[in-house]
Amino acid sequence: MKKNNKTVIILLIIIIAILSALCVLFATGTITFKPTDTEVNNPNQSTDNNSETKNIKTEDIKEIFKVAYNYHELPAVYCGKTESEIVEINGVSRKASAEFTTYDEMLNSLKKYMSIEVIAGKSPWSATAKEYYLEKDGKLYCNETYKGNIYNWGNVEIEITKQSADKVESVATMELIDPDNNKTYDKVNITLELKDNNWIITSYKK
Repeated sequence: MKKNNKTVIILLIIIIAILSALCVLFATGTITFKPTDTEVNNPNQSTDNNSETKNIKTEDIKEIFKVAYNYHELPAVYCGKTESEIVEINGVSRKASAEFTTYDEMLNSLKKYMSIEVIAGKSPWSATAKEYYLEKDGKLYCNETYKGNIYNWGNVEIEITKQSADKVESVATMELIDPDNNKTYDKVNITLELKDNNWIITSYKK
């Protein structure tokens, strides 16, 4: 009986010693439990918080293209919105811009949508040709160079042919409506590139 008691006491001492050792190990952080539901990072998951802002939607391309088309296809010097009255200054018929007051302001507004190469590609009324503009009395006057009918513009369709993170190639189709309500379609190949976090047209070809 005494032998059994001694055995029990020895076992209790061993158990207490083991438990004490485990408590020390847990307290010092030597042993830790790893939860079974630990979240594993996906190596393909983007950590760029701005990645969504770099993507361009079809509707965005439409709006950028409309500005470029308006600039390139309007058979007149680009002046933005203009006042209705035609005035003669220095023997030249001109209209005052209702949108811009300086040449640089007008040019910078276009640079938000097109590269300077695309802007300069309009002929013969390039926005880089200052001789078609006059700054006077706090207004920007644009030469009045065209008289005649101008088509109304309808819907725009965009077909993306190639796309990467910072470049998009597409075909833009503009619906044209003449004074008799007949419809025709004008196709333009455009390339957009991401420049300084802003999408602009860098190529405009028919």
